[in-house]
Amino acid sequence: MTDTELAMLVKFPHLRRVKLWETNITDSGLKHLRTLAELEVLDLAETSVTDAGLGNLHALSRLKRLDLLKTAVSDAGIVHLRELHGLEWICLQGTQVTEKGEQELRKSLPNAKIIR
Repeated sequence: MTDTELAMLVKFPHLRRVKLWETNITDSGLKHLRTLAELEVLDLAETSVTDAGLGNLHALSRLKRLDLLKTAVSDAGIVHLRELHGLEWICLQGTQVTEKGEQELRKSLPNAKIIR
């Protein structure tokens, strides 16, 4: 899947799960997910998503699970996740997130299971 193809998902506003693992999605494509207000599970593992792309997730207030395995996300990017209080599970394995960044995220999301 590409960013252009991802744009077609806006036609399905009631999607609850989107698995984009090992696709060609970039930060630019994530803007198309903003309208998926019911999204609960988002798998971005092994994509080209970076810190900038996570800023597009702020409207996903129902998001419960987020997989960022082996992405170029760092402490600067996970700042965008702090307001997603519904997150229950976040995978940060293989990212550039530091222990300090993880601790800061835990303060904002104390009930989330964070895997690093």
